[in-house]
Amino acid sequence: MNNKKLKTILEIVILIICTIYVFQKVEKPYIKNLFGSSDRFINYNNYSNMFEININQETDFILVLNKNYKINHIIFLSTNTKYLYNKNIENIDNNKEIINKIIEILITNNLLKTSSSITITRYGKTYYDKFKNYFTKSLENYNISTNINEKDNTIIGKANELNLEYSTEEDALLKLDYYSKELMSKEKNNINESINNNLDDENAKSYSNNVYKKIEKYVYENKIKDLPKENSNLLITDIPADDNLQYYPDQNSWYYVSDEKLYAYIEFNNNEKIYNFCYNGSIDSIKNGVC
Repeated sequence: MNNKKLKTILEIVILIICTIYVFQKVEKPYIKNLFGSSDRFINYNNYSNMFEININQETDFILVLNKNYKINHIIFLSTNTKYLYNKNIENIDNNKEIINKIIEILITNNLLKTSSSITITRYGKTYYDKFKNYFTKSLENYNISTNINEKDNTIIGKANELNLEYSTEEDALLKLDYYSKELMSKEKNNINESINNNLDDENAKSYSNNVYKKIEKYVYENKIKDLPKENSNLLITDIPADDNLQYYPDQNSWYYVSDEKLYAYIEFNNNEKIYNFCYNGSIDSIKNGVC
């Protein structure tokens, strides 16, 4: 092998290594930060056990533990568990703090009261005694009854209860997660429909600018010079426009990058009025209407 070929191979290897490094250190963390704590998908390979909490046969959710015995995922099974959605509960390292935060949120939203009927369903014995101890102590701290009903179930059994189709236990767990995300997605849309009437020209423009700035930051940090409109690196419809994760650009929205300049069309639709904004290479070039 001559020196020229060897040099070319080394350059390719270095480029690949640099690309992987940039993705892991910059692009991946940034994309992750754009979305809420409840949006990632469950990892069966890191699954250890899970416990279902049902309150008054109305509030139902599952806390999933990984192999490090950390509660790192929530499966939402009733619409009123939206109050736990994307609250960074899954990012807390201490299980005691996680349980305390969950109970506090449930109490604040009148889903858990002193005399509530609580049922815990075990999906295995691993870590259950310690979990129940944390849970009951937290209930006591808030003067909630610790008269807890206990049941046993399996992942397959829960999938059957919800009439989900699956092929293996791993597939059944994934289908439970899909069920949860679909439920929260529908609830988020319902919330948007109910509050979209509060949109006006001023806050719609502010939300649009928020989305544009997030894409602009993504482009800048990843040193992107050109990116086609059809790119799937960062979907504009997945970028929250507000801190409460209530507003997102609709399907007609798009963006692309040309010569390091960001061009975008951002649209919000509240079923009564369309708010749309066009950016011609910078946030200062914004104009109302279609590009």
